[in-house]
Amino acid sequence: MNAISRPSPRTDVVLLGLLYAAEFFALTMALSLHRLGDRSLASSIFSTPGLGFVVSLIAFVSALALIAYRYRRARRSGSRGFGLTVAMNLITLALVFIPVEIAVRLLVHHTPDTTVFRNTVLLPRSWQDTAASNQQVFDKASGDLSYLVYDDALGWTVGANRRGGDGMYLSSAEGLRAASQGAVLAGPKMRHRVAIVGDSFVFAERVTFEDSWGHLLEANSGAKLEVLNFGVGGYAIDQAYLRFKKDILGWQPDIAILAFPLADFHR
Repeated sequence: MNAISRPSPRTDVVLLGLLYAAEFFALTMALSLHRLGDRSLASSIFSTPGLGFVVSLIAFVSALALIAYRYRRARRSGSRGFGLTVAMNLITLALVFIPVEIAVRLLVHHTPDTTVFRNTVLLPRSWQDTAASNQQVFDKASGDLSYLVYDDALGWTVGANRRGGDGMYLSSAEGLRAASQGAVLAGPKMRHRVAIVGDSFVFAERVTFEDSWGHLLEANSGAKLEVLNFGVGGYAIDQAYLRFKKDILGWQPDIAILAFPLADFHR
């Protein structure tokens, strides 16, 4: 009597595709939640990350339903192809993700301020934590940092009516670098008003107000310009833009100059 041979198990290509799809959509859900940061999903459901999460969730559940259907069909038929396909999927994932995980951990390093991947500064997951950290710095600060104050939108900014840098830095009553402490710069425009904004290059750190390029621009304009210095040391381009929207627009300048060195692109 000839023995009845059972067919050898084969990989289910459709099932393999469904497994990869489910894992892909699980990854996109995780990335969408990461992009939400400390915002709740309910309040951000119509944002790009929120919609991405919902679409990925629907696709993920659909893929799981199809995987469950193929599992039940494999059990009824007695096929061993389901287990072989799942094993192949797991082996492939391990071969891909384990080296990637090792490489990421080797290339990422943490600093007191942020996380850096190779030479790229990663954005914080929670801006509230970053703001709280900045607040602690200012609460504990002394000396030159007394010239700066915490700001919930900008991180930090020049304080009003301040003195810092051993007397080199003075701020106006409105929180701009000025020739004298507490000077009142607000008022009707008598000349063309120019607002300059940026980092320490604009603020002109380590030089007196009289030697700052903003003051020299005004002094050499033949009394035609009023130059207001909104520069803040350590600012990145995004902070300078936020300061423009928050603090400069109300002054109704005729010209606004955003000045920055190339290094600001990496902040």
